[in-house]
Amino acid sequence: PGSVAGDDFPVGSQVVVHRNDRGEIVITPAERVREQVLDSLPADRERIEGRLLDALRLAGITDAGRAFVCQMLALVAGPRSVPVLAALLKDPKSAEDARYALQPVTGPEADAALRDALGSLSGPAKAGLIGTIALRGDTTVRAVLAGIQANPSEAPVVRDAAARALDHLKA
Repeated sequence: PGSVAGDDFPVGSQVVVHRNDRGEIVITPAERVREQVLDSLPADRERIEGRLLDALRLAGITDAGRAFVCQMLALVAGPRSVPVLAALLKDPKSAEDARYALQPVTGPEADAALRDALGSLSGPAKAGLIGTIALRGDTTVRAVLAGIQANPSEAPVVRDAAARALDHLKA
């Protein structure tokens, strides 16, 4: 994508700041980025995934920017995205975004990242993580979920999520 001047954006539009293939800083309307991701051919998804991961690594990325990039990653992410998303998953501030991006990623790496983050979160963030683990059908986590459900020091929302997940994961 080419560089777009700030004057080209309607008032209130969202933009994505990233680097192009030549290393130049580019400002692109978020809707255009969304269209590029949605319209991408399977052969282009790995390149797009790499650009989105680069955007997540940018210093100063805003919360809204991170959320947008994770939404786009949910459409193209593969195992390569897991380490970057796993780091975000352990921070309550970014866990929801990372969880959203990881949920559709197939493979044991994503399951392991979700399981590993259980000890890093609490409250609603942990409850959401438990829900994602259940939706993915990760039965290896049953014993951990049973321990969470029985732990009186866990928040009620977390214990309830563990109970629902265990019910969902019944053999």
